[in-house]
Amino acid sequence: MTGGGDKTDWKRVRSMKDEDIIYDDDSPIGFLLDSDVIEWYKKQNIAYQPLVNELLCYYVEAHH
Repeated sequence: MTGGGDKTDWKRVRSMKDEDIIYDDDSPIGFLLDSDVIEWYKKQNIAYQPLVNELLCYYVEAHH
């Protein structure tokens, strides 16, 4: 899958600790999905956001 020109400094991200992350109104919690994944769901006429949330909840439950 393609990252669509991802410019994230992943080495820096991986080295961060939870307390290094600032959560405020200027930095909402979110994540990016690859554009080809989103396009596939759109072509299937599937609302991907609730589905991704549900899949992540199942994953968390299975690994909790």
